[in-house]
Amino acid sequence: MLGWAILLLLSTFPAVAESFGSASITLQSRRYYSQWDLTRLVYRVNSSKNDVPDFWTLGMGDCIAADQIDGYSSTEFTWVDQPFRGLRFENDSRNNFVYLWLNGQWDVGSVPASVAFDSERMFHGTLDGPLCEGSSISVGILSGASVEFPQLLGAGSFPAATMTRLSVSSTSSGWLFGYSPTFSIPENAQQSVVERIFQIVVEPHDSREGTTELSISYQLKVSDQDFVGLPQGSYVIGIMYTVMADD
Repeated sequence: MLGWAILLLLSTFPAVAESFGSASITLQSRRYYSQWDLTRLVYRVNSSKNDVPDFWTLGMGDCIAADQIDGYSSTEFTWVDQPFRGLRFENDSRNNFVYLWLNGQWDVGSVPASVAFDSERMFHGTLDGPLCEGSSISVGILSGASVEFPQLLGAGSFPAATMTRLSVSSTSSGWLFGYSPTFSIPENAQQSVVERIFQIVVEPHDSREGTTELSISYQLKVSDQDFVGLPQGSYVIGIMYTVMADD
């Protein structure tokens, strides 16, 4: 018996920290929950413990009204008109998480943002936030963000217990879908073997305007010769799924 499993981790977009003076803000995740028709954005605010900002503001486009934000589930905020129309979040520690829930499915794009340390120090920039108009495309995980395989008891095909379902939202048709795997394997394992036995199957789909759901399945196809390069241990495969407009 070969007692190991592969855990699949998914990421749909890189989390990029934007700097505002000595503070940084990162949109760590965007996820659409189809069962509730809600989009959740999670921001992380970091700063030096000796220079903590008082508050920060995320710009909201004219298409976003108060009733489109789920205030009960979101982090407490105040609507403001200066330095731009948006949501003001108070900040009281050097490491804060802010949750913003919006009714419906929303894409993200560059919106104005600012961070205030006091009445004289305010830094302006941009962050990814709810997008009102223009060409946009995004991908979110509906289910199957973490997938495990059964133990390998010998040669054969071993499908994962669950599938992954992704949601692609695009304002134009003809977009391109892709993925890039990374591997974390035991020291004596052979990556070429892991790459060969791990298979991804993307179900046929149309690259159309609007929202498209993708179904993705996984399997390990192992021969007796492959076990030479598969010592016992923890095997983790991370996959970055991407979509891009076909310009």
